[in-house]
Amino acid sequence: MIGNRDIQFYRVNGYLVVPSLFTDDECDRWIAILKNHTDDSFKRQVNIDRTDDEIRQMVHDSRIYTVLEKLLGKRVGYLATQMLYKEPDSPFAKHAWNPHQDNFYVQAPADEYYSATLILGDSTPENGGMYFYPGSQTEPILEHERHPSDDPNQNPGGKILNIPSKFRRVDLWMKKGDLLIHHGQIIHGSTENNSKLSRYHFCICCATEGVIFNNPGQTSERKYIPFHD
Repeated sequence: MIGNRDIQFYRVNGYLVVPSLFTDDECDRWIAILKNHTDDSFKRQVNIDRTDDEIRQMVHDSRIYTVLEKLLGKRVGYLATQMLYKEPDSPFAKHAWNPHQDNFYVQAPADEYYSATLILGDSTPENGGMYFYPGSQTEPILEHERHPSDDPNQNPGGKILNIPSKFRRVDLWMKKGDLLIHHGQIIHGSTENNSKLSRYHFCICCATEGVIFNNPGQTSERKYIPFHD
């Protein structure tokens, strides 16, 4: 699934896209299940895997943790999940996540927290795709300005006030069935969905086995869950 070049790319840049890990049929089936849990607002949803057995099986798919553990060289589990739809013409379609570091929220040791995102539909800058500042995972947690995550009238998430000038933004084009892995301290965000295509991202918030983190979160209700049952 991944080789030494992939591992080196991740270590230098702080993210990696693993292409075509899942089939179109798998993605379509998972989207249909996930949509049973939402309404016309298509607001982000947290921890669906804790109430839906089929989504739990998706999260625990061995392809995901096999890639993660080979890439990181550590045994990992996860703390929470979230589904983001960016459905066209929905209240949250224009949600462009502010540039932030995920570990700003979790407050885990620097190299112990990561995200694995299932790309369940094509993702581009036009339909709300993600961007990164490669190499910025080496930075400490920077100063953030807090913003609510579920207000459709403003861009969500903590916003880094001063992005170091040595880093340059890179927009990602990803295909349905890809898996995106990124470091918990890399600076990243997303764009508005100005297209007629949905942008289906299912994010698994991962951590090293035995991790100690300081913020379980009122909405995320983070707790360590092993991939290996």
